[in-house]
Amino acid sequence: MKKIMKRAWEIYRTLEGDHIAKLSLALKTAWREASSVETPEEIIEKLRAQGLKVTRWTKYGHDRIYVKGFHYSKEYYIDLSTMTAHPNRPGCASNIESHAKKAGLSLKIA
Repeated sequence: MKKIMKRAWEIYRTLEGDHIAKLSLALKTAWREASSVETPEEIIEKLRAQGLKVTRWTKYGHDRIYVKGFHYSKEYYIDLSTMTAHPNRPGCASNIESHAKKAGLSLKIA
């Protein structure tokens, strides 16, 4: 609950307009984000179903999923704490978007 409220206030600060409408929209968005959170295992299975090679890495306080494409070059990794995808090479953003869309994931791209 505390995380949802913190996230709602982060969203609230980015909005403009009526105070009550901003707070309502921020809370709805934060709850939607919290309810759509999937476990790392579910994310891995959805990406593997697309034929991608997926590896989970947890060290030094980081929790990441590394995704390799069809040529098995490291394309990007997903930071599970922020649900942000970080491309390892330029021009990889379109691949990230298509993989996320097929898997039904909502990822931010760094």
